[in-house]
Amino acid sequence: MVDDTPLGSSEYAIIPTTDMFPNSSFTELASTVESNLPSTIPASEPTTIVPTTAPPIRRSTRTIKPPIWSIDYVSMASSESIKPHFISQFVSYDKLSSAHKVYISYISKHRKPKTYFEAIQSSHWRQAMVDELQALSLNQTWELVPRPPHKQPIGCKWMDVHNALIHGDLDKEIYMEVPPGIRRQGETLTAEGFVEAKEGKTMEEVAQEYLSELLNRSLMQVAGTTSDGRVKACRIHDFLREIIKTKSREHNIAAIAKEHMNQNTLWPDKVQRLSVHNTLQNVQQNRFVNASQLRSLFMFGIDEKPRLHALFPSGFKLLGVLDMRGTPVTKFPIEVMNLYYLKYMSLRDTKLKTIPRYIGKLQNLETLDLKHAYVTELPSDILNLKKLRHLMVYRYEYETFATFKYGFKSLEKIGVLQSLQKLSFIEANHVGTLQELGKLTQLKRLGIIKLRKQDGKMLCSSIEHLTNLRTLSITSTEESEIIDLQHLHHPPQLLQRIYLTGRLESLPHWITYVHSLVKLKLRWARLKEDPLVFLQDLPNLVHLELVQVYDGDMLCFMAGGFKKLKLLGLYKFEGLRFVEIQKGAMSCIENLRIQRCKSLQKVPLGIEHLSQLKMLEFFDLPHKLLKTIRRDEGGEDYWRVAHIPKVNSTTEETGMGSLGKISFR
Repeated sequence: MVDDTPLGSSEYAIIPTTDMFPNSSFTELASTVESNLPSTIPASEPTTIVPTTAPPIRRSTRTIKPPIWSIDYVSMASSESIKPHFISQFVSYDKLSSAHKVYISYISKHRKPKTYFEAIQSSHWRQAMVDELQALSLNQTWELVPRPPHKQPIGCKWMDVHNALIHGDLDKEIYMEVPPGIRRQGETLTAEGFVEAKEGKTMEEVAQEYLSELLNRSLMQVAGTTSDGRVKACRIHDFLREIIKTKSREHNIAAIAKEHMNQNTLWPDKVQRLSVHNTLQNVQQNRFVNASQLRSLFMFGIDEKPRLHALFPSGFKLLGVLDMRGTPVTKFPIEVMNLYYLKYMSLRDTKLKTIPRYIGKLQNLETLDLKHAYVTELPSDILNLKKLRHLMVYRYEYETFATFKYGFKSLEKIGVLQSLQKLSFIEANHVGTLQELGKLTQLKRLGIIKLRKQDGKMLCSSIEHLTNLRTLSITSTEESEIIDLQHLHHPPQLLQRIYLTGRLESLPHWITYVHSLVKLKLRWARLKEDPLVFLQDLPNLVHLELVQVYDGDMLCFMAGGFKKLKLLGLYKFEGLRFVEIQKGAMSCIENLRIQRCKSLQKVPLGIEHLSQLKMLEFFDLPHKLLKTIRRDEGGEDYWRVAHIPKVNSTTEETGMGSLGKISFR
């Protein structure tokens, strides 16, 4: 059995078990070893352990301080007066049991690895690494937190915590950088052929199962989640990352081209996946010789315009994944025209404005990601892409306290894309398009903009056919335009997220029956009735944001309501004067945000009952109200918020537009 002592420790023990000697018993081994052992260890023949070849070890440049416990010991002897006493003259095997003699004999043949690369050669050490990672996860040794401004992260690496503690070099808390996460969970896994189809499940659902299994086995860790609990990003430990990189190089699975590469770095003759970081220079220098087997190409932080033909003159006809997000691309790359096997293409965050008609040749394309590009119209040829599953074409523009959403013009025959699961954001200013949406029965996410009141009935009819829908986002043509959704009598029962932006004559009655709902955002509704009465009994709602939703002067959160709510945002309630929170309401709330409610006179009454509240955020509220919760000014309501770990207020200075931040902690 191999011990689990950290690699940097100076003590270790290897206890022999029957697993190590499957063909012999301890008694037989002991007899054999005892007959061959000398009674004492000769001084002239010390036991020697021959180290294996290992990469050079990087020595620490840290100044070594005396152990802090050494101040309790005083030695009067000088180094010259100390006389050697050889241990071989005082220690012998005579008094040891047979089993211990076996142990001594065995341990002399094995030594503890000094480097990671040496350790991974042993299956015992690899298992020890896995056990250690699982223990860190189960014991919650590390906690993912935002980096405080006064703390410096140590980077993603192992450190000898034991020695650091002894020498007084370790603070109470250690902040480590989070490695880049995996964000394209299902789409690229599917496109690269890593997902096997299962009966009754989509490829994306199977990919999600793979991810969940990796997380459950602690092979990956969650690095970030959304407010409603979805995994947003993941990370892997340095050990696993090194193993993956090593295996990738050995089998020509992947290669990485980045800045400051060693000039002598050898590129594999053929590689299946290439990741280019920060610069194209290393690829341009013809280091990447053969792209004939290239399946996936990723680009990160590239400032130069990538010219694919110049980078890969021999072509890459087998390419299945092309991710050029964030590159300064202004024109659609013509090189992809003949990529028959291309399944995933991302031109997100680029300056691209138009899509050519020849995109219709990409018969196997499954994902087209044009988020935050400048495309507003798609050619009708895109309707030839019958395997298309994810079509995302939109961007946001931000102005002072306002967000504007832009999508793409409607396609009359979009119903032929029967495989679509994500569609956003399509303009709904054509009745024929709204009718076609009802044919997309595989849709899980639907985003619509520029909806007119008179088209609401047709939209409701189509939505009733979308039984797999999880996310629905609807925006009206303008702030004053009414969204009419009262004709939806049978909403999709799997619906989890709803975003409505536009006037509502009344809250859609069917929302109260969507028990699967976890996230709800309403904007510009300007209701005459208190919406909380209709929303408080939603059993799974965890995220609620309301912007200009209610014209009344008081909101009341009733006892027992909003049992699972964790985040609440109240924004721009112009007539709101009081908020009451009864005891027992919002028992799980962790984050409360109140912004631009300029008529609000007091901090929410009953906020002292919210024992789980971790963050209270105010923005642009009356100074008179803020003074009531300031401890340094003897605020009369300070006691109501004293239990909250973080209370922050950001104010807009009239006429200047500058922001000043006040922290109450």
